[in-house]
Amino acid sequence: MSLFGAATPFQLEWLGAFWVTICLVIVASLVVFILVAVWLYGDAERRGMNGLLWVLLLILASLFFAFVGGIIVLFIYLILRGERPVGAMRARWLRSGR
Repeated sequence: MSLFGAATPFQLEWLGAFWVTICLVIVASLVVFILVAVWLYGDAERRGMNGLLWVLLLILASLFFAFVGGIIVLFIYLILRGERPVGAMRARWLRSGR
């Protein structure tokens, strides 16, 4: 109860919209995180790297350093990954007739 009487539903309507927005942002962030983790795993495996290790690094960095940790791991991965997936190099080697 406030100093000026009880709050009307109209006065508290913005609070509900605020929480709905916060929940939507959290859900969207989790969906993006899962999509990045799935892509990171698949790309690392295609390039002959340990995909599980990279996903674990992504998760740990995100837990300890929030959003910035995940971005840092992603940039490190993009720098360290090979030029082409292993399958693409093997297919090119087979086409060359060696």
